[in-house]
Amino acid sequence: MIGAGLAILGAIVASIIGLIGNREGSPGQRRWLALFIIFAGAVSCVGAVVAFRDSEDAHRQITSLQTSLNVANRSIGDLAVLDRLGGNGVYDVQIAADTAPERLAPIARNMEGQFGGDAARFVCIAYPRPGSGQYRLLFGHDVPLASAEVFMRVASLKGFSNGAPEIHREATSPTRCWTAQVPSPAPTPAP
Repeated sequence: MIGAGLAILGAIVASIIGLIGNREGSPGQRRWLALFIIFAGAVSCVGAVVAFRDSEDAHRQITSLQTSLNVANRSIGDLAVLDRLGGNGVYDVQIAADTAPERLAPIARNMEGQFGGDAARFVCIAYPRPGSGQYRLLFGHDVPLASAEVFMRVASLKGFSNGAPEIHREATSPTRCWTAQVPSPAPTPAP
């Protein structure tokens, strides 16, 4: 905004100096100089209006970004407090449990399919804990408490669990995941 004002002031001062210096010029030269002054003033005014509008848009964008940044800072701060309350432990979110990992594998594949290839690292069929005999289907494993809370909410929203997904503190880390090649369902023949 200040730059546009200085540009207008500079054009006016240059024009006045030009008029004073050109008093002895012919009437045609003075006419061209007057037209130039009018043109320069108009261009300067348009530039000032555009600069003012751009500064208003920039101010609105900065205000919007500042609001978003404040929300993000509060959220990150909340998650950090939750992590401190959770101690140094790692957690997982249990979706289901079964004695046969093969029965959990199609559910895990369906979960991975909803998020794409990147979600594969979040889904795990964990080996049974000592004395349990139950394989556990996990969504989010070996994560801090705040992350486990987020995984639990996503699992609930997506309907991954028949009941409420459970957050468990892991006694051992990292979680050992069972892997198997689960065949994809056979394609349905076209009629």
